[in-house]
Amino acid sequence: MNYLTLITIFVSIVLLYEYKIKCLYAKEETLKGNLKILSGNINENITLKCDQGEFIHILDASYGNPNIDNFLIKKNSLDAPHTLPVVQMLCEGKEICDMNVTNDTFRILSIIKDFHRLIIKYSCVSLKPKQIPSYNIKAKRGDNKIWNVEFQGEELNKNLYLHVNNINAICDTPLLKKNYVGIDEAKFECNNISSCVYIIFNNDGYTLCESSSYKNATVQKNSKIYIKMSYINGNIPDNYEVVPNIQGVCEKNEIIYEMESVLRVDDVYEKCKEINCDYFTLSTANGLKGVSRNFRNHAWLCKGFPKYVSHEGFIFGKNNMNSKNPKQRMFPIGFEGPLI
Repeated sequence: MNYLTLITIFVSIVLLYEYKIKCLYAKEETLKGNLKILSGNINENITLKCDQGEFIHILDASYGNPNIDNFLIKKNSLDAPHTLPVVQMLCEGKEICDMNVTNDTFRILSIIKDFHRLIIKYSCVSLKPKQIPSYNIKAKRGDNKIWNVEFQGEELNKNLYLHVNNINAICDTPLLKKNYVGIDEAKFECNNISSCVYIIFNNDGYTLCESSSYKNATVQKNSKIYIKMSYINGNIPDNYEVVPNIQGVCEKNEIIYEMESVLRVDDVYEKCKEINCDYFTLSTANGLKGVSRNFRNHAWLCKGFPKYVSHEGFIFGKNNMNSKNPKQRMFPIGFEGPLI
């Protein structure tokens, strides 16, 4: 066997391997009614599109190494936690949207070589959703796998939800009850009803609720409550960014104050302003796993530069030190029990 033959065999093997990879992980779109799941590999271009007169509504997204299971996006713990707001910012409310599956698209400054895939779940709706205002994002993932994400912009998506897991409750004023279909479908329903405050998921299905509080909350595995952040945020000062389901990791020497039994996020803003904190992390009804229940509804106010990890049931707030007039946000008052 001569040298030229060896080179030919080697090139053929490489081409065959690349073809196999493309077949296994090629970009594809899966349909289920008016819902679509589009996936693409790193460095590919993908296109979200709707028929004429319909508009893109982003339901979920994950960039890193996610998978699809029963038409739900299963996220890897190391996936970029800011994928959804970036995709919403780029594509929400458009008829067609082209995206490059790259770290640059998601404003990732770190060198990350283990990200391979982007998955987006969306629907086409006849009523044009409000487009998400543009804001700057800087994202880094450290050697310890902890994310540091900075949001700089006018406002964040008001349709974000706080996730309270393994909790079941009773809704005083139900708007809609359905058999369980999927979290994204329920969120879509709630987003289209202005009076919908939160969603209760349990073995019976899901319930959209108008009440400003829930009652008889009990621990129940696999049940969950999703609460619109617009009803929790309170009066966000203009210099703050507030994000649900993210925990700002605060080193012990960076904690300058702690608050117990926090029932209003406004109280945290006021305390943070008083002591000039840089950021805060607030646990909610889920608390910290493996730690005393005393750490439910507990706030840590910190100085320094925050690090981030995905943590459902937490609220993270960052003081950008660029104060303007406060933005007025809705917050229910006079309720029996706290939403958080």
